[in-house]
Amino acid sequence: MKRLLMLLAAGVLGLGAVTQSASASTFDLGTINPGTTTGLVANLGVPAPVTFEDTINFSLAGLENSLIGSLTDLSAVLVPTDSLNFSLDLFRVSDPLTSLGNFTDASGTVLAFSYLNLAAGDYFFRVIGQVGDDVFGNAYSYRFEVSEVPLPPALLLFATALGGMAVVGYRRRKNGAQA
Repeated sequence: MKRLLMLLAAGVLGLGAVTQSASASTFDLGTINPGTTTGLVANLGVPAPVTFEDTINFSLAGLENSLIGSLTDLSAVLVPTDSLNFSLDLFRVSDPLTSLGNFTDASGTVLAFSYLNLAAGDYFFRVIGQVGDDVFGNAYSYRFEVSEVPLPPALLLFATALGGMAVVGYRRRKNGAQA
């Protein structure tokens, strides 16, 4: 059994040796509701990919949302991996050429980002980076926190005042018609 597992592992590593020197992965998170979403991405192979480009698809259902989060290199946890030069862009699926904002971290340790006032719709992140030398690939975790942006209190106050003025105007007209 041990020999079979070793042969299987050698076969997987051998298969990785035939792959290209760049790695690309696509993930679909579906609709992200308010709250926190976390996950792990790993691009492994022998030889290790030199670069990586990952796409993370998701949808937002709320009217206006804020999206904050981070990417964290896992080289301290997964020893034979290393991520360098993190770069993250957010795009709308309907306009995949116009970035809604770019964030970078040359060290590849932690990349923090924040996007405000995102409308409901379909989006994707493009995460690009390089893989360190003498490793088997890269691995990083992501953490997204979505929160709905509430209506400003001033808007509710304005609507209440407008409704009050309408009631006062109605009463004046009604009382003026009776006199």
